[in-house]
Amino acid sequence: MLAACALAWAARAQAGVDLTPTLKVAAEERYDDDLVLRTEAGNNAGQLMTKLSPQAGIVVKDETTTITSWYAADFVVHHGSGNSSLDHRAAVNVKKLLTERLGVDADMRLWRVTDPTSLPRLGMARTLSPILYGIGEVSGHYRITERWTGRVGYKFEGARIFEPGSTYGGYMHQPYAEATYDLDRRSQLGARYRAQYFAFGQDSADANALLAEYRYRLTPVTTFQARAGAAYFRPHTDAGRPGTVPVVELSLERNHEVLDLGVVVGHDLVGASGFTSALWADFASFIGAYRVQPRVQLFWAASYYRNGRPPDVGIDPFGTDRAATGYAVGGGVEWKMTKVVSVQGAFDRIAQLGGNKDIDEAALSRNIVSARLIVTAF
Repeated sequence: MLAACALAWAARAQAGVDLTPTLKVAAEERYDDDLVLRTEAGNNAGQLMTKLSPQAGIVVKDETTTITSWYAADFVVHHGSGNSSLDHRAAVNVKKLLTERLGVDADMRLWRVTDPTSLPRLGMARTLSPILYGIGEVSGHYRITERWTGRVGYKFEGARIFEPGSTYGGYMHQPYAEATYDLDRRSQLGARYRAQYFAFGQDSADANALLAEYRYRLTPVTTFQARAGAAYFRPHTDAGRPGTVPVVELSLERNHEVLDLGVVVGHDLVGASGFTSALWADFASFIGAYRVQPRVQLFWAASYYRNGRPPDVGIDPFGTDRAATGYAVGGGVEWKMTKVVSVQGAFDRIAQLGGNKDIDEAALSRNIVSARLIVTAF
């Protein structure tokens, strides 16, 4: 965030730069019957909680550059126990066009939260302890010809878990290179090489994958994308065994003023869960929003997840080594009372079952009912 502000102030000195601050505040009242609340002293049920979330940011634009950054603090008070917590979220996104053919993109996001189930990652929580989690990606693309485009990039994911008396975590490095070819105005074909390095304490592993990609624009607002291939996984200790993991991801995205949809299903190698170096993962998610009228919209989200030790421990749902599984469903309604003020009502349910003893995710279920007031000052 500080780096983004420095870039913003430097950019303001240049002619033709548009500098736009942003500020909004969300106030939320919720009832949460989470297991971790029921284990607090003197509390045998859920709790009412008040959450206040101010978010400030800045957007910098010129003819070739767009920088978007923000920071948010989430202050939560538990009325039943009197406990309180302060969480932090931040993000920086940079898009820079160096020439008509060459461009650079960067996206970095950071969370420091007391509720690990709130993180937007391909996994569930091993514990209910606070966690520091970050993801980042930097890439550059070059349009070689009218139809050929090359791209190189690097992704990072890291997690650090704060349990009483100890702190531990893991991370993942992922460089990649790809080439894409525009078959026509609506479809694109490509190939990608991806390397991954996973680490957790003294445990580490690597994987190399070759993937084919296909992208097709079904309509001006709807895009389908497929990615498939195989990754060769190799642990660096005797704790695991090498093997080949299939990689598949299918996605459908629609962006429209009336109906937004996003669907993703897949199977892949993932890391930075904070409690092991790498996992195989099955995942599926469905999100959307429907605008009943210009000021009223319905929104929803559903996801399913299961994981196990790579290359295939617990992948058979009928086997003895059961994988860890979890799901989340939720939805609500939003009413934009004015351009500045909106209100939301929402319900969410999160559930997960611990898998085999090597993974040992936390078993939990929770239901959350909430009402939010959002004020967008500018």
